[in-house]
Formats: sequence, structure tokens, C-alpha cells
Amino acid sequence: MDASLYKFTTTSRGFKYHYFSSPPQDSSKPTVLFLHGFPSSSYGFGVLVPDLLGYGLTDKPNETPDYVVSKMCKDVIEIVDVENVGKPIVVGHDWGSTFATRLANFHPERFIAFAFLTVAYVPPFVNFDYQKYLETTKAATGFDQFSYMAFFADDNAPKIVEEHWDSFFSVAYPNNPAPNTYADPHAAFKGHILANMQGPLPSYFTEEDKVEHSKYILRDGIQGPLRWYKVVMDRPSLMAADDETIPQENYIVTQPTFYGGGTYDYICVPKLGQATMEKYCPRATLYEIEADHWFILSHPKDLSDALLKWIKDEVLVGA
Repeated sequence: MDASLYKFTTTSRGFKYHYFSSPPQDSSKPTVLFLHGFPSSSYGFGVLVPDLLGYGLTDKPNETPDYVVSKMCKDVIEIVDVENVGKPIVVGHDWGSTFATRLANFHPERFIAFAFLTVAYVPPFVNFDYQKYLETTKAATGFDQFSYMAFFADDNAPKIVEEHWDSFFSVAYPNNPAPNTYADPHAAFKGHILANMQGPLPSYFTEEDKVEHSKYILRDGIQGPLRWYKVVMDRPSLMAADDETIPQENYIVTQPTFYGGGTYDYICVPKLGQATMEKYCPRATLYEIEADHWFILSHPKDLSDALLKWIKDEVLVGA
């Protein structure tokens, strides 16, 4: 990627954002806004790609309320305005999909389409109860795929993750993902990390890739990225309070949407995501690939082809 296309801007909240911006070669075509997830960054993407708050070269405030999604949505809107890119297509992965959902909820008029990868549309967390959420998802899948969130939100998590980075990396990017890796934050996920358990890198990561990725994520510590989980998990949930301000008429996304899920993703189970999309996104295109949570890395051509077909057939038609 051309280093000259990396930029900085300071938002009205006073936070400096780092992002990559490459204008379309054809001015009649829309810009694609990519929103990364955890534990990623804009490394490897293109077009208009911010390092989100807490990541990379973007600021990493220490106060959890600064990471409330509606506030970060306004930050990204300001970046879109600085770059004067009109109404982008939003593509989010993992936490980036949650971010994309809230852009659709809070600022639907600013975007022409939304793509959600691994994490589907995320309904507003009004009256959110974490334990009930675990019970509901376990009843649907047979295991506690979101128990790891309690560990990530723990005050000791940043220190544990940083001191056991290689084992954390091995769990976050497994060569052979399995449900029990994530099922319990103490017996499995946290236990894997503390025991320094490691496996071979997945085929889509070389040792050099790991070094570069790790250096970028860890440059200022992992505390910023983990604050995204504290926004959900703190009591009372800051995200739930924020979501209560979403207009109910914006719960349904009327623009074209795309959901991509991995058959072997044991965190974001495709059948659950597909059901949510069908409920909240009437113009949804559903795509499933035989891969795990990181199919954006393991199957980039397959995903690109599917997204381009969706943009051509569903988004640009009549635009």
C-alpha cells in the first residue's frame, strides 16, 4: 500500500485518527469504508480504512466512555467528511460489523449499503443482560461461545494478554479452531493463554506477517482495543445505555446488506447471523464460506468476488 495515502485527522472530540484513503479511479463509483475488528487494524486493507479508536496510530484514550459506539460513529463520519467521499459502502468485520450496524442505526442517510463479515447485524442492546445472552446463545449452539468477553473486559486482561502474547495470538488466530477454545474464560480461553499453549500458525499467516501484525497492535499496548469489550460488559452497560437512544424506526436497515459467515466460525455462528439478517435486513444477501472466523485472510479472492458481485448486482443497480 502506498505510504503517502496514509493520513491523520483530529476529530471534534480531540482524538487523532490514523487512516488510509485512496480515491476511486472512476469518480462515478462509490468509496468503500472498511471497519476492522479485534485484534486487527487497517494493515492490509484499502480505499478508506481508519485505525479505529484504541488501535494502531489512532489515539488510545484511557476512559471507557470515550469508546461508546455512537461517539465513535461521529468520529468516522467526520473522517468521511474530511475525505469528501459522499455516501460510502460500509464493510465491517468482527467488531467492525457492530460499528457498521450502529452507523446504519444512527446515520442511515450517510451510507448506501452495509456489509457485515463474521458478525451479522447487531440488534440494539436495550436492557442487555450478559448472563441471559450467554444462556440464549448456548441454547442455540450448544456451547458458551461468548464467555471469553468476560475475560477481555477484566481489568487484568491487558497485562495477561501482553505478557502471554504468543499464546494469545495462537488462540485468536488458531490453525484448527474448536469450540472449547472459547467456551469458558477461565478454564479454556484464559487458561490457554496463561499456560502459554501454542499451535502452528494458520496457513494465511507467515512468521513475518505475525511480527508485523503484532508490532502494530502492541505498539501502545492492548488496553485500548480491550476497552471495546468494557463498553459492553461494565455495569451498567454503556453500550446498552447508548443503544437506547437509537430511533426505533432505524432498527430495520432498508439499504442493501451483505452478510458473510464462515462455516467453521465457532464464535460468530452463521446460522444465528443469517436469522438476524433475515429479521432486520430485508434486502440482505447471505454468503457462507467453508472457513473460520478469519476468512477475510484465508480466502480473500473468494470474499472479494462475492462482495464485488453484491455491489454490482444489488448496490449499484439504480444508483
